[in-house]
Amino acid sequence: MDKIQKKLNELVQLAEKLFYPGKFGDITFKMNSRLTSTAGRAFYDRGYMDFSTSLYEANREEFLLDTVPHEFAHMVAFRVYNSVGHDNSWRYVVQQLGGSPNRCHSYQVAQRKQVKTYQFKCACRVHEFTPQRYAWVKKGKQYKCTHCNQSLVEV
Repeated sequence: MDKIQKKLNELVQLAEKLFYPGKFGDITFKMNSRLTSTAGRAFYDRGYMDFSTSLYEANREEFLLDTVPHEFAHMVAFRVYNSVGHDNSWRYVVQQLGGSPNRCHSYQVAQRKQVKTYQFKCACRVHEFTPQRYAWVKKGKQYKCTHCNQSLVEV
């Protein structure tokens, strides 16, 4: 975490030199153990970012070189250009900060566990229901096919 803070401090200094003095020093971050496939997120309106604990641990160097500048660039682009997302303003900022303008990371992530599905049918096809939707059916909710308009029944 100290290395991320150090990298963030370097990025703040660079951004204030390149874009706008005194505008980025209040941006903070936290580590989030619940992020398992997303490397980081920027919360523009709240002035903070959160980073995946597991992906940082597994990819420290690349994380510091790519992910931290990526998310920080979102904060800078928002504050300087009122820009959100991976648009041209963000691409310009991330490149100025020494990061890569790639939208997604290439870190190895754990496979998600298989979720049991439930099959329902109509006149034209078989539909897969998630456990949550299946629970709603068991409580009395009814569904119709959007193609043939027939009620769905459990297989």
